[in-house]
Amino acid sequence: MHLRLAFLVSLFLVSAGHAGHITIRDDERLAGGTVLTFDETARGNRTELDLGLVTITGVINVSTDYAGSYNTTGTASLQNRMGDGSQFYFSFSSPVTAFGFNWGASDGEWTLNAYNSEAVLVDTFVLPAVRESNAGEFFGIAGDDIKYVTLSHDGYDWVFLDNFTFVAAAIPEPATATLAAGLLGLAGLAWRRRRLA
Repeated sequence: MHLRLAFLVSLFLVSAGHAGHITIRDDERLAGGTVLTFDETARGNRTELDLGLVTITGVINVSTDYAGSYNTTGTASLQNRMGDGSQFYFSFSSPVTAFGFNWGASDGEWTLNAYNSEAVLVDTFVLPAVRESNAGEFFGIAGDDIKYVTLSHDGYDWVFLDNFTFVAAAIPEPATATLAAGLLGLAGLAWRRRRLA
């Protein structure tokens, strides 16, 4: 009985977490996500781009330069203004469970850091140099409660981002939260009884 209860609790806890690196556009953790293509975004240089569900800051440029190259797929992409900026900051209006983007033109490695609502690091992913590749390189991070992301490099490098995709964190239904609390309570009770026996 105790083993079955422990198994159910561990199954619930494992299914609740799904952290890890994303390396393909079709990753199941991005299914049903919001996709920002930048095609309808006003062109030009800026230091902040508010897209409603996500705000991007840094030295950025939305441009049609090299459309269809460097892993861009539409008519416009997000760039770091010909290498002027070495950091992007993505702030989500509410937590997400996964995000990713097409990555192009990098000549060096960039570091992607995801943080939760308490500013605790969720995961780090070092993105590779993809140079002139147009093979669809796509990178991201999955994890519970991702609130903001930094993407940084320690030198000059012109990069392109497109198809920025993210999945909003689901708010647990009351029944699910009650079930989880009940399972944890039963596990604690079983452990206490066993300890007292």
